Amino acid sequence: MEDILIGTTDRSVPIFIPDPASTTGAGKTGLNAAAVTVTYTRYETDNDVIHTDVTSSLSDLSALTDAHADWGWKEVSSTLSKGLYRLDVADAVFASGAWYAVVQVTITSGTAAATPKVFKLVANTLQTSTEAAALANKIADHVRRRTQANVEASADGDAISLGSEYGAIQMMQESDAEVSPGNLRTYKTDGTTSLGDKVLNTDAAAVPITGIS
Repeated sequence: MEDILIGTTDRSVPIFIPDPASTTGAGKTGLNAAAVTVTYTRYETDNDVIHTDVTSSLSDLSALTDAHADWGWKEVSSTLSKGLYRLDVADAVFASGAWYAVVQVTITSGTAAATPKVFKLVANTLQTSTEAAALANKIADHVRRRTQANVEASADGDAISLGSEYGAIQMMQESDAEVSPGNLRTYKTDGTTSLGDKVLNTDAAAVPITGIS
């Protein structure tokens, strides 16, 4: 099963068709649009199941690089990729209003098993780049407001060294310059567990540091 966005357009999908005469699972080669039957089924959100035969709409593409054409059909390679075909699916298959869509291909003659492609239709919650940017900004805002104690409680927070995860704000909020003279000792938010020391550069001509409050 493949997830696909509701409203996807101009989608080409790979179809593998096994050779009914093969006992090894080899692919069937040489099938043009007139040799296959194609249907699609939509399992709709109101629980209806709609089955549509589109065989009469099939057409042969002239090349693998052709532009998308609804229900266009083309063999990939009869020698290098036996049994593999390109099928251009019409936009109606992925329209809103369904949970799932199944595209099915069979060899028209004979009793070959169908090759199904199953799609789960999913909503695109970020329709525009503006919406994506707004969400990224909101996440960044919440991260900056996250309680430091939550970070400390995580395995990552405990393992990260002083000066990376615990930045200037942490150093100013929970720190001490008296316990370890000549150093700024930084603590976790419990006020007692030491994270480490930062050396304080001093100058005899400057105002001495005696603490932080």
